[in-house]
Amino acid sequence: MKRRWSLRWNLMALLATAACTTVPVRPPEARPRPLPDRVVVDERGDARLEREEWFLRRRREADGGVRVDAFGRGVRNWEAWSLDHPNPALKAGSPLGNRIWQEVGPKNIAGRVLSVAFDPQNHDVLWAGSAGGGLWRSGDFGQTWKQMGGDHLPSLWISAIAVDPRNPDVLYMGTGEANSNLGGYGGFGGMLKTTDGGQTFTQISLNEYGFFRTVVSSADSNLVLVAAGNSLYRSADAGAHFTRVQEQGVTDLAQDPTNPSRFIAVRAAAWGNPESGLFESLDAGLTWNPVGAGLPSPTEWGRSAIAFAPAPSPVVLLAIGQKIGGALTPALFRSLDHGRTWSPHAVDRQSGYSGVGWYGAHLFIAPGDERFVAQANGGSILVSHDGGLNWTLPGGDWHVDTHGIAFHPLDPARMILATDGGVAVSTDGGSTFVRRDHGFPTVQFYSCAIGLADSSTLFGGTQDNWMAVYRGAPGGVWEPSYPPGYGDVGGITVDPLSPIEVSTVTATAKDVGYSNDEGRNWIATRDNGIPADEGAPWAPRMARSPLHPERVYLGARRLEISSDNGRHWRPTVVRPDLQQQIVDIAISPSDDREIWTLWSDARVFVSEDAGATWQERSPPNQYRSGNRISAGPVKGTAYAALSGTDGARVFRSRDGGATWTDISSDLPLLVINTILADPRQSGRLFASTDAGVATSDDDGATWQDASGRLPRAVVMDLCLDPGSGRLAAATYGRGIWELDTSPPCAPDATTLCLNQNRFEVKASWAAPASSGVASAVPLTADTGYLYFFDPSNVEAVIKVIDGCGFNGSFWVFAGGLTNLQTTLTIRDHQTGTVKTYTNPQGKAFQPIQDTIAFPACSAARTAGVTGVTGVTKAGRSVSGTSLFLNGDRFKVDASWKTPDGKTGTGVPVQLTSDTGYFWFFGADNVEMVVKILRGCGVNGSYWVFAGGLTNVQTTLTVTDTATGRIKTYVNRQGRAFQPVQDISAFPGCSQ
Repeated sequence: MKRRWSLRWNLMALLATAACTTVPVRPPEARPRPLPDRVVVDERGDARLEREEWFLRRRREADGGVRVDAFGRGVRNWEAWSLDHPNPALKAGSPLGNRIWQEVGPKNIAGRVLSVAFDPQNHDVLWAGSAGGGLWRSGDFGQTWKQMGGDHLPSLWISAIAVDPRNPDVLYMGTGEANSNLGGYGGFGGMLKTTDGGQTFTQISLNEYGFFRTVVSSADSNLVLVAAGNSLYRSADAGAHFTRVQEQGVTDLAQDPTNPSRFIAVRAAAWGNPESGLFESLDAGLTWNPVGAGLPSPTEWGRSAIAFAPAPSPVVLLAIGQKIGGALTPALFRSLDHGRTWSPHAVDRQSGYSGVGWYGAHLFIAPGDERFVAQANGGSILVSHDGGLNWTLPGGDWHVDTHGIAFHPLDPARMILATDGGVAVSTDGGSTFVRRDHGFPTVQFYSCAIGLADSSTLFGGTQDNWMAVYRGAPGGVWEPSYPPGYGDVGGITVDPLSPIEVSTVTATAKDVGYSNDEGRNWIATRDNGIPADEGAPWAPRMARSPLHPERVYLGARRLEISSDNGRHWRPTVVRPDLQQQIVDIAISPSDDREIWTLWSDARVFVSEDAGATWQERSPPNQYRSGNRISAGPVKGTAYAALSGTDGARVFRSRDGGATWTDISSDLPLLVINTILADPRQSGRLFASTDAGVATSDDDGATWQDASGRLPRAVVMDLCLDPGSGRLAAATYGRGIWELDTSPPCAPDATTLCLNQNRFEVKASWAAPASSGVASAVPLTADTGYLYFFDPSNVEAVIKVIDGCGFNGSFWVFAGGLTNLQTTLTIRDHQTGTVKTYTNPQGKAFQPIQDTIAFPACSAARTAGVTGVTGVTKAGRSVSGTSLFLNGDRFKVDASWKTPDGKTGTGVPVQLTSDTGYFWFFGADNVEMVVKILRGCGVNGSYWVFAGGLTNVQTTLTVTDTATGRIKTYVNRQGRAFQPVQDISAFPGCSQ
């Protein structure tokens, strides 16, 4: 690899940007010369508070360097490793059972988008490439979105999208983020191409970390030029083969609309190019020569962007982040001769022009109107209607930090904008923009926390979208939450004893927030005892004592401790070197006096007396950095994940840190972002990586791929609630996913599994002289019955119905045909909640209508009470409306009436020779079970038993066809179905 790689990455790591924090850009400073093919992170701590430095540190190898191809190598290593370490859910007896990860969202909040494009023919078709979330397409101008290519493309960082202007089904796109934001990562996936509108993809191997611009010639679909971080590439056969035509990185590229064989490329000194400036090609990209008299010295150029006016105009505009006196100065230059000579056009902020930033430089002139200019500059979008002399910010709703813009070629009033908050569109020529991020789940999360006041709640700390909170709303809809400070949120912690109390910290611990209403409102507590010079990592971590949960800990240069849930703080000096930072904290679940701190230099300091004294007990680390630490359920046990992609980087200690054992040898060669010890079971571990989740049940001796349906995304954090067993994975680009770590319901002879195996139903019975376990028989997807003594002896019917659209709960209805003592137990395997219902001995089974039994419906549910249709154990449907029992002697009819006056007749289904049920509104809606027993040997009568799962008015009519006797049983409206146990219903049995 050429040295310019290292120089470029070195500079990129140095340059602070305004993309997320509005901090002014800092000029580059001298740094140590990096090792070949990698960059050295400055040990003086320069830029250590910025995201690029934080992200690089997590990837620092044992020799202190960072491999520029760490992501690509890591994904390939994961894929190979996964084949030999299959998902444990596929193994019998696994703690994961057969459970799968479920996407939770957010589906109404989008994350960082790198590139956007229009279909050149269809005004409503949009394309968007996200940073870690894949490729997305909208066919209705952003109202809805669909992911194309799925979650397992070679990389989910999609940039530099270009649609063939002659064939809208052909798209080219780069992988990786070429901006100075190294947190974007994701490179070395090459180029991707689709020829069928995103149904299938071909990977084009180009050894690049990121791509700035792709251009498909307007005159020849076979001609494709690609501007990348290391080189400029050309293909004359529609991407089948590419040739390097410039061996230095090109940050922008444009085709001359007056001469399709002419292109201009931009090189910027900030990307380590010794020969910077403008270069033109007159032979369709084969050869290149300098061009551009009148421009400042190329050594003064930062990120730059170029745009041609529509033909036949000779106007070209060039935006330069010009470095004057070590600072970036906005500069816009104009050429009136197709880019050969230039003069300043807008060089001050008085005209509203604020220039371009390191994070993005995208300049476009509208098709058909050279006076209409738009620029996405990494921090905002600027629009000019006088050719670039005066600029304004559009109105409407759009997320700051912009990374791309496009005009529709046939309708320039339609525009699309790429931002850190998804996509925004305009239909009025850029006067206003409106967000279009519903159904576009691409949020980059740093952290997650399980909400405890409600079993569905999740909290997530995001990149530049503050905090997002899920409270069980249908469709993956999350609420935005705004802790004080920056829009980047790190650690989050919830009090298990008072779950409305939440604490969180924003980037670099600029602010610390406390909420006493589950994140709806916040109080800033940064000034309540935290020193003014406290400095924390970009995404600081928090921890909470599991035994005294009012104690909250925050990692910075010191350990900040709160004894009142995060309202007030006191600093504790753990080590004298205040240049290093605490990157993670762990508290022993068995003795919270034992506190573990992991530092930015991979050192571990432990306290065994609640922070009064500290001892260094570090694993071998060479020049690595610390990533995460977790305490095991046994005192003295801890697990530390250090930075880097190979070698010993995950360690276990069982003696309070005195000795450490490497447990990374069975893991793939990629970054381990999180190590999590399950406090409920010693030796069970979870590890999140840059490509998925791994699990171990033998204390790290061996590992398996636990990703399942998880996207091939960076999993930045894992959070586990020991009480419910809920495990969530926070990805950096594809939102939050959740896995229930309790075994799912497994149906057997004594177990009903209802609602897609979410609910487990069991029953037991007791008589004065005996007891037993009920046998289970499924009826529909949400209903089943139980028998006690033999299969023909139906005793109880139970239904667990989805009432989410009414009150946010699953409802339990049950009716019985017995007077034995019965205990009914229902377990919700999604939340771990258990409900028990007992009917006493000698009393007719009392109807159950519990409409708040299991709050927190699945996000996938929609409004309305919906049962899953389809009978899983078919009874014998009866023709007509009558049920015939006991050799057809007894004719049974049922009718119903609702409060609004609607009436109907029950539809019968035969179960056994003497038992059947009726459904009222749908075949999956069992409402009433009837049994006619032959009790002749006891009292000379036939007995009528009935149990119901309804509270509508019902009339049950039983006719003895042998004698003509009729019995009628009415249950009034609004009352739970009262059990029928009429043991003298039809006297006169034949002997």
